[in-house]
Amino acid sequence: MEINKISSALSTEFSTSKSAHAPKKQVGADNLPASTRQDISNDWQLLEQTQKELHTISDVDTDKVAAIRQALSNGSFELSLDKIADKILIQHG
Repeated sequence: MEINKISSALSTEFSTSKSAHAPKKQVGADNLPASTRQDISNDWQLLEQTQKELHTISDVDTDKVAAIRQALSNGSFELSLDKIADKILIQHG
């Protein structure tokens, strides 16, 4: 399963200056342009669909666990430290 970053058209610009006379802007969907609201709606629908799909997937690959147990019990399990190190470098390197 591949997870892709979801980009949104929301602005992440924040002001650090404080003024006693400046009116506060209300943040909410009503103040956003229609295109931004649609992007948020699309992103939300994608997240909701993905959440439903994740609930249908098992947390454990029982076939893989059974294969590893069988390999351990009959002595055929091979552990390649070079392959593990390469994968760690690819993932974190």
